[in-house]
Amino acid sequence: MAGSRRDVLPVRSYLTEEELVLYDSWIQFNLELENAPLENFQEHLASIPIISYPSYLPAVCFFALLDGFIEHWSALDVINGYTLIWSTLPEAAKIAQESDATFFAKQLEKQVARSIKDPSSLFHHSDMPALIDPTTRRVLSHNQLSTFIRDFKLPLQIESSLAKRATIVLALPNGYVLGLACLAVACHYTAAPINISGGARQFQTDVELVKPQAIMVLGQDVEKLGLNTAWVTKSRIQLLVVDETSNSTFTIQSPKNLPENGLFNSSFITRADVALILLTSGTSGTKKVVPLTTLSLMTGISCVIQSWGLSSQDTCINMMPLNHVGGLVRNLFAPVLSRGSTILCPSFDPNLFWDLLQDGHGTWYYASPSMHTSILAETEFRESSLANSKLRLICNAAGALLPALAARLKDTFNCTVLPSYGMTECMPISTPPLDYNLDRPGTSGISCGPEMTIMDDEDRPLPADKTGRICVRGGPTFAGYLQSSEITSSTLSKNGWFDTGDLGYIDADGYLYLTGRGKEVINRGGEIISPFEVEEAITIASQTPESCLYHRVRAVLAFSAPHEVLQEVVGVVIVPYLEHPRPDLRALQSALKTMLHPSKVPVAIVYMDGLPVSNNKLLRIKLGERLGLRPLQENMKLLDKHRFAVCPPVNTSLEKKIWSTPCSIDTQLIGKKACEKLSPDFEVYVHVKQQDGLSEVFIAPLTNVLPTPQMSGMVQKHLYESLDGFQIPSNIFLLETLIPIDNYGFADEDELRRLLKGAKAANSDTTLSDTERAIKEAISNVLGVPSENIQPDSDFFDLGGDSLSAGRLLSTLRRDLEVRIPVDQLFAASTVAALAALVDSILSERKSAMPTFVSSQETPEDPGTTYSSTRPALLIIHLLPIILFYPLKMAFQWTMLMYSLSTISTYWKDPHIEARFLSLIAAMAISRLSTQIAAPIMGIVLKWVIIGRFKPGMYPMWGMYHTRWWLVDKILLVCGKGVFRHLHSTRVLYYRALGAKIGHGVKIEKGTTLGEYDLLDIGDNVHLDRCICRPFACERNTTMLLGNIGLGRNCSVGLKAHIAAGSTIPENTYIGPNSSSHEMDDAMQDNGGTIQRKQPQPSALFQLFVIVPVQLVVLFVSSLPWMAALVGIVSNQPSITTDGVTTIINWWATPQRIFFHYLAQTFDAVLRPAVRFAAVVTIKRFLDAVRKTRGASKVDPHSQADPVKTALMDALQPTRSMHSVTKLFGTHYEATSMAVRALGGKVGKRVYWPGTGPSIQDYDMVEIGNDVVFGSRSHLITCDGLGSAPIKIEDGAMIADRVILNPGTVVGRRAVLGSGAVTKREQICGPDTVWVGNKGGSAVCLSQPRVSDEKPPESAFNPKFPPHVGDSLSGKREVQPSQASLHTFYTSTSMDDTRVSFVTSNKPNITSSTSTSTSTSTPFGRAFYGHKAPFFVLGQFTIFVYSSTIIVFTQLFWNTGTISSIILSRILNTLDVLNPGPSRPFVIYGLTAAFLSAIIAFLSISSLLMVITAKWILLGRRKPGNYDWDKSSYCQRWQLFLTIESIRRRCLGGYGVLGMITGTHWIILYFRALGANIGKDCALFAGGRPSLVFTEPDLLDIGDRVAIDDASLVGHINSTLAALPDYRVDPSPLSRWLRRPRHDHWHTLDHPLFPSFGS
Repeated sequence: MAGSRRDVLPVRSYLTEEELVLYDSWIQFNLELENAPLENFQEHLASIPIISYPSYLPAVCFFALLDGFIEHWSALDVINGYTLIWSTLPEAAKIAQESDATFFAKQLEKQVARSIKDPSSLFHHSDMPALIDPTTRRVLSHNQLSTFIRDFKLPLQIESSLAKRATIVLALPNGYVLGLACLAVACHYTAAPINISGGARQFQTDVELVKPQAIMVLGQDVEKLGLNTAWVTKSRIQLLVVDETSNSTFTIQSPKNLPENGLFNSSFITRADVALILLTSGTSGTKKVVPLTTLSLMTGISCVIQSWGLSSQDTCINMMPLNHVGGLVRNLFAPVLSRGSTILCPSFDPNLFWDLLQDGHGTWYYASPSMHTSILAETEFRESSLANSKLRLICNAAGALLPALAARLKDTFNCTVLPSYGMTECMPISTPPLDYNLDRPGTSGISCGPEMTIMDDEDRPLPADKTGRICVRGGPTFAGYLQSSEITSSTLSKNGWFDTGDLGYIDADGYLYLTGRGKEVINRGGEIISPFEVEEAITIASQTPESCLYHRVRAVLAFSAPHEVLQEVVGVVIVPYLEHPRPDLRALQSALKTMLHPSKVPVAIVYMDGLPVSNNKLLRIKLGERLGLRPLQENMKLLDKHRFAVCPPVNTSLEKKIWSTPCSIDTQLIGKKACEKLSPDFEVYVHVKQQDGLSEVFIAPLTNVLPTPQMSGMVQKHLYESLDGFQIPSNIFLLETLIPIDNYGFADEDELRRLLKGAKAANSDTTLSDTERAIKEAISNVLGVPSENIQPDSDFFDLGGDSLSAGRLLSTLRRDLEVRIPVDQLFAASTVAALAALVDSILSERKSAMPTFVSSQETPEDPGTTYSSTRPALLIIHLLPIILFYPLKMAFQWTMLMYSLSTISTYWKDPHIEARFLSLIAAMAISRLSTQIAAPIMGIVLKWVIIGRFKPGMYPMWGMYHTRWWLVDKILLVCGKGVFRHLHSTRVLYYRALGAKIGHGVKIEKGTTLGEYDLLDIGDNVHLDRCICRPFACERNTTMLLGNIGLGRNCSVGLKAHIAAGSTIPENTYIGPNSSSHEMDDAMQDNGGTIQRKQPQPSALFQLFVIVPVQLVVLFVSSLPWMAALVGIVSNQPSITTDGVTTIINWWATPQRIFFHYLAQTFDAVLRPAVRFAAVVTIKRFLDAVRKTRGASKVDPHSQADPVKTALMDALQPTRSMHSVTKLFGTHYEATSMAVRALGGKVGKRVYWPGTGPSIQDYDMVEIGNDVVFGSRSHLITCDGLGSAPIKIEDGAMIADRVILNPGTVVGRRAVLGSGAVTKREQICGPDTVWVGNKGGSAVCLSQPRVSDEKPPESAFNPKFPPHVGDSLSGKREVQPSQASLHTFYTSTSMDDTRVSFVTSNKPNITSSTSTSTSTSTPFGRAFYGHKAPFFVLGQFTIFVYSSTIIVFTQLFWNTGTISSIILSRILNTLDVLNPGPSRPFVIYGLTAAFLSAIIAFLSISSLLMVITAKWILLGRRKPGNYDWDKSSYCQRWQLFLTIESIRRRCLGGYGVLGMITGTHWIILYFRALGANIGKDCALFAGGRPSLVFTEPDLLDIGDRVAIDDASLVGHINSTLAALPDYRVDPSPLSRWLRRPRHDHWHTLDHPLFPSFGS
């Protein structure tokens, strides 16, 4: 070889002298290869010398090898080696300009091309499968495929000179035949597969770009694609009709009159010939034509095989379109040429995918993120299929692979998951190595073919970790776009680089990270869509008189809108004509149905008064981000996809946000417009639907004149001509009776629906088959459309279905009907009737009958047995938490303290006081830590011993099972979580030990209440935010229900929300604050929770080395007063004896130490909170000085400053510190306002603060006006996952119990937020309005502000005046005073003169809000601060004295350990039972527990007696009436009583005395002693954990066997009035009030607050 080959080409001239020496040495070393060629290509390749700088030496050696032995090696091996060698060439050889260096590179490329010979040599000849059709089960072996390709020929009627390179368009449906055609045609001609699903017009446009000589098409598609029209003949295009054969191949029908010389069997194409032509969307609006030469295609195939390790043992499951470069290169050519096989699915069908896994097919697949998501969504239905899976590799296509999605794929399939990056112009570009373990989130891998770099805007390479333009060259990179039948390289830079249009960076290890797109195209789940194509279609439609967009669009701009699954979808900005209504998405979809492929039709619309422009160019880049659009979700309401926005000024920066607001339904306007076309004989009711947010109109007669069908069309036409599209109702219903009205004047929607359902049932076809009914229910469940609105001719896609929901529908049908329907057949049979016929035909072909399914969820039966709560044995058992469980825990801690102190004193005999002090602190820490470890472990053990696993079912209260349940509940309450409570991971570990099934990545916040753990099944990545999730519920006749709870993956449950027993929450569901699982209509699909999640957390290292030390410093500083008193305890040294334990006990019980111990307790109760609060304020002010609060801002995921500050303040718990101080002064008064101001809040005068709460997230962002009244346990949230925004509460506002204000909320002057209200983000509650509850994520307005006669301001583009949202009733009907509603009434005759009048309900809380007074002064403010009261008002000092005195008294009163030590000391000195020995620790522990049992029982009884006595002395028996602060001393006396009541609350581990006896007869006796009238065998707070007991028990009247679980029975109103109406509760002997109800005929509420009027 050395003598005969190396000088064939003068390659030596490219080498330096040193390189020539290496080259000659390499040649000499390989002389033996000349006569014995080595067939192992890798060994040859490894022998080539590689040097550290760019050089021709490796390429020259490789050239010599190819020149000598190319015939011995496979083409793929040669191409793989060439790809590696090419990267070592000097820069001069790689650039596009002609030179000697590039001449050598071209000669080397020609040498490599010799290895390809003809493409048929690439195919193998085994009998193993190559192509598989999953629908017909056809299989084509490698040998059959190779033979078919070798003999393939087309009957072309073209000139012989053109036949060889003829371009053939493949107009075939996706699947097996198209795959076979691509392989065969690409080997002989130029194959151009084109998508045929976009319609005839789009297909013609694509064909005219390609300029083919022939089109291969199925016979049934000729007419559908318009191939029988004149344009085909005019373009001189020959049609080749494909006929499938029985041998798994196809033939071509010979054209008529084919001349003898017209049949050409084209020879195989060469490396320079174009093998494939593909189309890709560009930013110009016209698709670009991408030619792939044979060498470029083969290089890409080789790179895929090499990087993914494909072999003959692999089978690909292809669901990608075969007109897509990824489907062709990765899923077709690569599997076949690696001697493996590929399953060619006709379309993406997750059910078919799982069927293939079920049968054991497929070892890898490559798909887009949206496909992965749809596949994972079927996991719950296909557990058996998952068990049969043989997948080893999952690869991602198209958009970036989100880390959470990658983790789910890996966890589900337990295989390698690889992201990848590629494009039509260069496939592939990058992918991680096969050993990648998701350890670099967000990466697209390392280069697997082309050379890759990052450049700036001036084509200069950037260093590692710098973001810039991603550029590629070499390898599989194309040579340029096809223009006028010629390949132009103008798209490449002068150095040969192709700009991908994407932005990103490469780290120091060579891993690529994509950060965005520099181009303006829309990447919809991997499909590239040109915005200009969409704009052109809308513009044409708006100029077509027949179109519904005619004269409705003045200008349009298409942009990329975010989507939670597809990542990007088409959104449009519409600039309407001012004189015409705005079109909505329904109009766009209707107008564009025949013009655009469904994937290109807009799914989001923004109305502007102009288009954003800079330098005379439209600004569509980052438009979705600038508008603040949240990712669109699958179940998002149609109305929520419409927004108003204000066009920014010309030349506004891309960083400037654009104000936008959601569109809303104006029911009053709709009703008014509808009445314009009706006579006075009719009334109109307008209702907003929960399913899609659109309106529907009901027309009802006021006289005996009935509405006619023509009336509906007349009104519909008028509304279309006068209203914006989104305001147009989706339905107009004609009724034959009056609109039903409830007692408060509201339309009775339940009755209305019943009437409507009855009318539809009467007019509908009653002959529906079982299959049609099942399909109706399935569509109703998937789309959320009422089943009565679905008719046999209803089309699934017209009802709102799309490709994603189609997969869910087919999965539901598979589960319910046991039938698998290919997704492509759903598109062909999309109506209920057609789909039912398809299902029936499939079922009829089965030989055996379909098995019958029986629901596994049976309704628990009423046991019928009842037990009494007054049985003597049961009464004793119910005292065990007080007389046994809690004493045992405290005795253990006290015993550990004595023994720890004794042990330390024995081994550390330093006589100095400092040593004794440290010994005491260490002993206290050891005893506390030991208890926090041992207690929860003991609780877990006892749970398994006493009850084992909780079992679902109905159990009578106070029976055997319920008693065991009650004991376990109290044991776990007393034992607590201990050390397990601190971290998410330890809390999860604790719950798992109790039997809960909890997935990975679950976050359970502190304050979350769980129970009955075996019945909990919590999926991966669930977030529980201080909610209640218990499988327990009260039932009728004092029975207990235990039901399973399932939380799907990525669910999130908000603050104070409730998950009811028996609930199953779907994946990705967000249940908002103060909501429940029964309000699933209001639940949101939030993908793991964007809004409710907290800000990004600081790193673990920062938490460990900054936050934790700061916490310890604050703890130390705040403990200084307490520790100062402890010094007095250790001032004297214990006497030295041989019995250290006895010495310590006696030493501890001396009067001096008892005095200093009580002094320490006093300092701990009074001084410690003050010092801690001062320390927290100091740290906060330091942080404010370092980084001032920014006000309203969005979360910056790359910034650590704000998360660090937030996390540090959360760790210091400023609200808790503040409450510890303010309770010394009385929590209701000015001291609390001063504390809030010290923490940065803005607080006005005379604010009434509650006894508990409110919790405030960031005090700097809260502004509270004068005379504001707060109820208990409210939450002011200023920051969420979207960012922070201030909360403003204006003068005179009322924030009732359990209200949650989200970021950006503004509560207007004198506005009232009733108990349990939840505002949405940036909600504005206008002045003098009343808001309650939570519907659709927002509080519901029960009233309207006073309005003037002036016309309200235009609200479309003004955020301060949002349009009215709600239902309205229009017409001429007299309403009785008792029926006065909050709706608006119109007359139909003279609408122009009609004035709007709001008539409010006669409910007390609403009436007060409509007062004509503008003063915000409250009775509390006038009495306490203005001293305008007819009684002596206690001053702040007096309140401080009695508050702090009672706090200190309570602290000392419950100091049981000191008392027991005195008793034990006396026993030690008088008896011999405690002599040293192995049993003495247990004897001491037992005696201590016995002492504590008696002491705690005595103190518990005493505390209850003190509270009862104080109640009757201070308050007497309450009577209904008004007790204003400035008219009666009742409120002042009540505040004193509440302070005294803390004696029974602040004890027993913080659960109080009542917390230990909930659900028992003992708690009933207590409330009876307070004046309540309670019947027999009632269960009060049966769930065991009351958040608020009865505030006015002597106003309660409760019947027999009433079960109440954490209900707030409040007999007063905290407002400008203080009302105490009588509260009678006598629901019958079989009643229940609960927070987790079941749906049946019994009246139940979730965490109810019963108002203080009525019974």
